[in-house]
Amino acid sequence: YAPRCTWAPMRCHPLTSGDIGATRESQSLLGREKLDTVRASVRVHWIGRQMPLRINAKQLDANRRRELEAVTYFIATYQRLFSARLALVDMPKPPEPDFIVRLGAREIGVEVAHLYGSERDARLLFGRSQPEESTLQARVEHAMVPLNVRVPEELNRILSQKATKTYPRDTWLVIRNVYPLWERTDFEMYPEALAIPKDHPFEQIWLLCDEHGTSGMLQLFPSE
Repeated sequence: YAPRCTWAPMRCHPLTSGDIGATRESQSLLGREKLDTVRASVRVHWIGRQMPLRINAKQLDANRRRELEAVTYFIATYQRLFSARLALVDMPKPPEPDFIVRLGAREIGVEVAHLYGSERDARLLFGRSQPEESTLQARVEHAMVPLNVRVPEELNRILSQKATKTYPRDTWLVIRNVYPLWERTDFEMYPEALAIPKDHPFEQIWLLCDEHGTSGMLQLFPSE
């Protein structure tokens, strides 16, 4: 397995292990759900015409806002890297994927998932940690688990979970990594740790390697 790398200028990666609950960047993550890019630039195609896609993010629940933010950064990164026009078309409901985008003459579904480091990191980030996870001993034990074990295992869990889905159209899976201690160069160091399920419903699988796509993204499927 060798994921294809597409990249933008990198940032330094100062840490190799840690607890997401102890980082200032992770604690401010939920306060940065700003969708100025969506309001300003995303356009919807409808019956052969173009019209602004007007989205009132305040009317969406927190999970839907995060998904919208993820697909917005994916569209921006994809267009920057490939010079291809990718436009958000719709935000449908199941059994459709989370979003529909248009690439050329094709309408493609986009299913979104978020990578938080581990399920425990996600619970801690959203203030849903269990009492036994908040003790000093539990936090120290969790921080001692190497990130090159913790993060790939969680990514593989997401891939396995999404592999069981079915969709009524061609669909891409976009996984947005929002774990602040891990980015593109780290994923590239451990490609053998990733396990793409043999059977899954996705035409392409993309990993947005950090919250804003600054360090680029990896195409996990199909791989070269």
